[in-house]
Amino acid sequence: MTRFRLLAPFLAAACSAAVLPEEFAGRKRTETAPTAAPDPQLWAEYGFEQGEEASYGAIRLTGWRFRDTTGSLAAFQALFPEDGIPVRSQELAAATSTGEIWAAANYLFRLTGNRLKAAEKAALKAALKPASEAPLPTLRNYPPPQGLIPGSRRYITGPVALGRFLPVVPAAQAGFDFGAEIQTAAYRAGGSQVTLAIFSFPNMVIAREREKVLSEVPEVLVRRSGPLVALLTSTSPLSANLAAQELIAKVDYKATVMWNEAVPGKEPNPGDLLIGIFTLAGVLIGVCVGTGALFAIGRRMIYHYGGKNAQEVMVRLNIDERGQAL
Repeated sequence: MTRFRLLAPFLAAACSAAVLPEEFAGRKRTETAPTAAPDPQLWAEYGFEQGEEASYGAIRLTGWRFRDTTGSLAAFQALFPEDGIPVRSQELAAATSTGEIWAAANYLFRLTGNRLKAAEKAALKAALKPASEAPLPTLRNYPPPQGLIPGSRRYITGPVALGRFLPVVPAAQAGFDFGAEIQTAAYRAGGSQVTLAIFSFPNMVIAREREKVLSEVPEVLVRRSGPLVALLTSTSPLSANLAAQELIAKVDYKATVMWNEAVPGKEPNPGDLLIGIFTLAGVLIGVCVGTGALFAIGRRMIYHYGGKNAQEVMVRLNIDERGQAL
């Protein structure tokens, strides 16, 4: 017990391993300090694990680590700055007047100072430990790009985020018990602003059931496509908004089917089998002849150089002679 108490500080230090690397792309870390989640309750739902802030020369970098890539995606969308401009060369990145914010693997970064080059970002990602290689949720790709308001996307994984970004839907009707995840986005349609929420469920049976439940939410449009259920809400009536109806109709689930087949190869040839048999027989005959020749040469050498009779160097059982004697 005493030894455990002595090791406790070292174990705690190991568990609170640094989020940011000591060095990347020639930049060395200085003035490091832990940092908390900007929204503890929301980020706990996103799977937030640890945060750290450090200086690398003239830049100040803040890093937050999450349990998986879904958490970093959701946190990036929630923390998207009001003055953020999406970076075309990187999906989850936005430039600001003071720096940049971007997500990489299961990490979220906020930089103050000059923006990093693509090679520097790649070096930073390579130095992350541990870094998740899991792909991002495909649900993020379903909101139609036409008319989407930049920076309005929000990813919902639980009741806390639902209450923040889609309060019109009660948590009991969202279907989180069935593993639901939601991607929302704001649009300009028909002269008004609408919010499109796409619910993803494990299968079409659950989605069909939740479609009926979500249709009970007042003043919304609901449409199902495969395991996805799209819900449209607005402060103005949707029944007369044709643009909004066209928007929800664009949510279309496309299944991806993978089919593994054997690579076509050379068909078996009976002639190759016969050639193999004769080749093996020839090899065995050659081994037998060679072994016999070596044995004969060995006996001859013993007889010639050893001064012994060739018959004396062999053990003879004389079975025939013993049989006749009996």
